[in-house]
Amino acid sequence: MGRPGQGVIRPLASAAVWLPWDLAMVLAAVAFGASMLVRPASRRRREARAVLRELGITTGLYALWRLSGEVVLMGTERARSRGLSVWHLERTLHLPNELTLQRWTLHALWLVRFANLYYVIMHVAPLGVFLVWLFFRHRDRYPEWRNLLFFISIACVAIQLVPVAPPRLYPELGFIDTGAVYGPRVYAAGESGQLAAMPSLHVGWAVLIGWSVWRLGSGPLRWIGWLHAAVTTYVVEVNSGSPIGPRACSFWVEMPISAPKPNCSPSVNRVDVFTMTAALSQLATNRLAAG
Repeated sequence: MGRPGQGVIRPLASAAVWLPWDLAMVLAAVAFGASMLVRPASRRRREARAVLRELGITTGLYALWRLSGEVVLMGTERARSRGLSVWHLERTLHLPNELTLQRWTLHALWLVRFANLYYVIMHVAPLGVFLVWLFFRHRDRYPEWRNLLFFISIACVAIQLVPVAPPRLYPELGFIDTGAVYGPRVYAAGESGQLAAMPSLHVGWAVLIGWSVWRLGSGPLRWIGWLHAAVTTYVVEVNSGSPIGPRACSFWVEMPISAPKPNCSPSVNRVDVFTMTAALSQLATNRLAAG
């Protein structure tokens, strides 16, 4: 156990790496092409074709999400003032103070580093495990939950078009950037990506996993998703990565929409591949034209 200020603290190495949208587009095209080359002559081939097709769809949606995240409608110069406005609004509404939780956690250095490591690693890894589990164990329900995941991601990106600085960028309020001080850190110093603090996609994905596993799973497995959502919310608080007010609202907004109807027709749940490809091509063209 360690405490801040005792000796020299050496931060752990930086960690977060995202697949670029253009490479994801190439992988999606390769997966789609491979799926069309596989003839469904046997059960194994049909399964392989379904996996390749879904890999293409998921990778293509990921590319669309990553590409849309590079668009900013409003400049970053007012991100700090917006963050302060959110902070003062939370204090006016007497919402829980994330600074208190961070100060409690700072008494245990191992817990701080665990929180930072969980923040870095467990953002994407549980989502991949969840999608694989859903695809092979609940194939009939998979499309609707995958589409909902994409909708939530795009909705978060749409809100994040207005940059808001996270609490960790306000040392004058008492916050510490635990990733920069103790490691591992998610963002490089000055990286504009951390201005997409509201709402927290970490929490959004974790809540979706928790809610869907609760609805589709059985036995003790039903609690694993909610445990992940609770731990994710805690580590985001410790990392000071997002204001608590918008994050709390995301629970109550996402819960009602995270309940796809079991009797939806396949045409509603199916992703239109051609529409998705056209959207990707248009966004890519605009991005490349802008330099």
